[in-house]
Amino acid sequence: MSTQRVRPSKQYALVHPAIAIVVFWLGLYGLYGLAPIRQTPSPGGIGLVFNFAFVVLFASSAWLASIPIVSTPQDPLSGHRREMPTGARLVALLAFIGCVGAVLGILSKAGAAPLNALIDAASLRNERAQQLMDADTITSGPAGALAFLTYPAGYVAVYVAMLRFEQLTSTARRLALLFVPLAFTQSVVAGGRSGIVVLLILISIAAYVRRHRGARAIPQSAAVKWLGRVLVILFLVYSSTIWFVRAELSDLTSDGFLTLADASWGVVPTPALEAFATSTGQPELLQIMISTIFYFTSSLSVTERVLSMVNVPTLLGGYHIDLAAGLLRTSPEGRQFLSDGYERLLDANVYGFFTGAWSALYIDFGALGAVAYTVIWGLLAGRTFRAMTRFGSDADAAMYGFWFYSVLISFVSPPLGFSNSAITLCWFLAFVVAMRIRQIRQTRKIR
Repeated sequence: MSTQRVRPSKQYALVHPAIAIVVFWLGLYGLYGLAPIRQTPSPGGIGLVFNFAFVVLFASSAWLASIPIVSTPQDPLSGHRREMPTGARLVALLAFIGCVGAVLGILSKAGAAPLNALIDAASLRNERAQQLMDADTITSGPAGALAFLTYPAGYVAVYVAMLRFEQLTSTARRLALLFVPLAFTQSVVAGGRSGIVVLLILISIAAYVRRHRGARAIPQSAAVKWLGRVLVILFLVYSSTIWFVRAELSDLTSDGFLTLADASWGVVPTPALEAFATSTGQPELLQIMISTIFYFTSSLSVTERVLSMVNVPTLLGGYHIDLAAGLLRTSPEGRQFLSDGYERLLDANVYGFFTGAWSALYIDFGALGAVAYTVIWGLLAGRTFRAMTRFGSDADAAMYGFWFYSVLISFVSPPLGFSNSAITLCWFLAFVVAMRIRQIRQTRKIR
């Protein structure tokens, strides 16, 4: 394999995590203000101060960590860290593990219900959601448990393959590309979209990092371009369809959906949106637009509900970290602990909605725990940015990608909470460790 010197593009400067988090949350509030829906409770001053206090805390920590405290002599071998190509075998191995995990996930879900249509997948999803609410032990079997631990390896493989597509072997490329339709199918079979969203976000970040390095955003590969277009189109079609499937599962008409959205979600369309839907002759358009906008902005309203609670439960990670919740469910005491906490959140109309990163941390770890978590999160993101600007190795790019991803999902949850992200981080770290070991071996040969 040939090596490629990493040279930052003058056109695409690397975005600092501190800037990204501030711009992202300003944009989130801007989107809410411009959106043609109204939510109850509407975001107020208390929620605004709460959210931006944590945004500033994260940004300050990230900025501090990105500033070199002392000037250190340049390591004569540091350029080797920058130039060392990614091991194709490592990417192929991660992709293979991810593909196996995705297949196991598909089989485990298909075996749990007669998935002859999307409505069966949605029904299974609702059943599992109720089990989570009741803090029951979910018996997914060995295949489901193994899938839970392994399929996120494919995300790392796809991200790194995008970064170094031209330098990888055909086997590594094909396995990474194979994971994409498997991950899509796994999400569809599970009746959700989060796995597809993770895939799209990581691919987008990889494309941006490629531009930062002076390469094309998308590799010059017909297979990559074709698969990317198909993935986006299918995601848009599936996202629109799934709302109707869930409505059919609940026997809801368009008017019934509006009644449910008002009563349960606290969401109503503006008169302008209703008039637009009426003029098009497609009242179901309201359902798609309300659901989509609510998906991205609901955390602002839900934060107000969290802050209005008299006694917010402290769930020790059991609210937003799938792995932590799974471990707590292994004992009767842990199941009861989760059930009691979930019940209080349900009474406050919080459970089942996106709380955003800061409210989720507040629920899981209390005020002091949320502050400590945010500081550590910011420090890690800032330190990775510093390493990326100094070295720019693939290991640095991998961690930059994950922490940038954590900023983009903060409207939903902290970095370990969205779509099994805790396990995803573990696989990113496994890649980094493997690359560091490889670097050490290579530098020893040079010396």
